[in-house]
Amino acid sequence: MSDTVNKKISGHFLTVLRTAKLGFNSIFFKKNCNLRAKTLLSMKSFSLMLWITIVFLQFAYGQSSTSPIQAQPPSVKVKLTGFDPATDADLTVKFVLVELTPDHQATTTLNPDNNGQLVFTLPFALPYQQIWFSVGEYYYGELIVNKGLDIDIQLPALKVAESKYASRSVDYNGPDGAMTQYVNEYVVFVSKLRDEGNYPDIFELMRDRTMPLEEKVEAMWAINKTQAEFEQQFVAEHPSPHSWILENERISDFYGNLCVVHWGKEMPEELFKEILRHEPKLISNDGSSSYYGYLQNFLIIPTQEEHIGIYEEELMPNIIPEEQERLQNFLVQWRKKLAEESYDQELFKTDSRYFYRQYDALFFTGRVKNFLRKATALPPKKADMVKMLGGDREVWKNEEYQRLVLPTMHNEYLKHIMEERWAETRKQLDFINEQLQAMSVEPTDAPVGKNLGTLPSGATLFEAETDDLDAFLGAIRSTSSGKAMILDIWATWCSPCIHDMKKSADQRKALEEMGVEVVYLCTTSGTNLEGWKNMVTQLGIDTRHIYMTKAVSEEIMKRFNLPGYPSHIFIDSKGKYHPGVVHGLQMLDLEEIKEKM
Repeated sequence: MSDTVNKKISGHFLTVLRTAKLGFNSIFFKKNCNLRAKTLLSMKSFSLMLWITIVFLQFAYGQSSTSPIQAQPPSVKVKLTGFDPATDADLTVKFVLVELTPDHQATTTLNPDNNGQLVFTLPFALPYQQIWFSVGEYYYGELIVNKGLDIDIQLPALKVAESKYASRSVDYNGPDGAMTQYVNEYVVFVSKLRDEGNYPDIFELMRDRTMPLEEKVEAMWAINKTQAEFEQQFVAEHPSPHSWILENERISDFYGNLCVVHWGKEMPEELFKEILRHEPKLISNDGSSSYYGYLQNFLIIPTQEEHIGIYEEELMPNIIPEEQERLQNFLVQWRKKLAEESYDQELFKTDSRYFYRQYDALFFTGRVKNFLRKATALPPKKADMVKMLGGDREVWKNEEYQRLVLPTMHNEYLKHIMEERWAETRKQLDFINEQLQAMSVEPTDAPVGKNLGTLPSGATLFEAETDDLDAFLGAIRSTSSGKAMILDIWATWCSPCIHDMKKSADQRKALEEMGVEVVYLCTTSGTNLEGWKNMVTQLGIDTRHIYMTKAVSEEIMKRFNLPGYPSHIFIDSKGKYHPGVVHGLQMLDLEEIKEKM
């Protein structure tokens, strides 16, 4: 990158900081609209995104003769023609902004003023930011915001015919109007091809576990070529100066998907170099999030050979001699398995689970060290980018991740913000420990298992002791005072589980008022009792939490034919199971629950 561009980016830094703060403040303090701002954007994520984005801009626009940073953060102005403040008072307009943080997105929900107008000013003065935009249940579309966007919506027409993406009832105007209209028309074009069965599904191919990797990658390249041909067809029929967006997004997403199918596997060196040469231009799901997020996962998920190395380097010197002998025997069987020789399958299965769970902390440390070794192959700034997008849902793992990664950072800006994240993580750990120490313990155990106590947040923790699923479910029902129940089955490592738990407070309150109890059941898969306790403390959800036994964790999934995590079981007040009623608390249909109670 040239010194000129470096100076431009550095010189713009204070402007970015000032204008980004203006955008941040506008979300909360804008007075000219009668709006309620519900935003997930905290000052911590604000700072993190600001610093990460500076590096992103150096990648994406480092060779540009002009600075990508705008003088002011762009705004989206929405006008709802036909809006009636009497009948549309509860109508909300939602903006889901894609951002360069481990959470990837931040949601802001606004209400129009009495004239049906509102303004959403983006928090950052950055180029080509993707927003997923919705108007109540009537419209859903994609926005690409660079300099500013005006949206004119014919609300009565939308109420008659709900719409998505390109709609006659939604006009995009202003500096980014044509660009946003163009990408929405392309989504409609691709959707039509999919409906006709002509657009190849790369995800179905990626999910195929029987296909050899080399064959799968070749098939993915063929699909990418076909998608590029459809893309070129659309561009030929709809020439536009914004067509470059389609290609950059497709390639970013494609390279991210190539990283996915190589998770835990070796990637050919030339392919890896090709992926590293690409630079996403958009802050979007397919661009920065998919490309950098999946690349980070590829680097941190060890291959089987790397797994063995982690056990030898990190576990072996730190466990007692008796365990060392057992570990050594286990690794001998693993090597035989990799060499396709005869091996003790039962021992391998048992000890794989044992060592992973028993020495979770040591294994995690080894994974991060292995990740850092692999990250040295990346250009310094790109290495810093993937490091910043890493971490873990469990606080203690985040603390360990930051401790190991911080000394390896090259960019001083990002190093500074990671130091702040580390300090924040340590505060979270202190808080968790304080909450656990303040836990009040009941003198007797409940039928569901051992009562571990109640946290100051109101969360009550139980450790199940029975391996009999019928006895377990019967014990839960016997202590529910005849209420209907939703059993939320989750895992501490499951991001969709934790996201739903964090975002469903309003739904839990509504269910409680209806007389429905939500009980969280944690699987033993991939976690342990202490990790579960820490995560429950971190989440602070005031209901019953039960850590199931291994046998019950497995049997409940089989009995109810549950696909994975999270899964939900709805049982009415008479004890009858209603399949398919609950697919997540955040999007719960309360009216259907009332009918089934």
